[in-house]
Amino acid sequence: MLLALIGSFSFGRSLLIAAALCALNLAAFRAAGWAVGTRTGALVPAAAWLTATGVLSLPRSEGDVIITSGAGGMLFLFGGAAAALIAAALTPATRSWLTGLPQ
Repeated sequence: MLLALIGSFSFGRSLLIAAALCALNLAAFRAAGWAVGTRTGALVPAAAWLTATGVLSLPRSEGDVIITSGAGGMLFLFGGAAAALIAAALTPATRSWLTGLPQ
């Protein structure tokens, strides 16, 4: 969730920053999957990231919005979601997702 919060306020400067934040998301999600040893380990922080960015992209009653609908915002949102899927796909399943026992 910290990546979502920091990224939400940082991507507006350029598209290169938004792309770098997507790469950072991929590395963080992949590292979480590697540390836990399951694909679920990569998906849990990704779900937290998606929830946090979803909340931050909603408009408030005053009309304020943190993640805008510009090119940088869309790259940050869709690139982060793609990073989550790629991290889950690249994480080898060393343990069973059902029992947690080694395969």
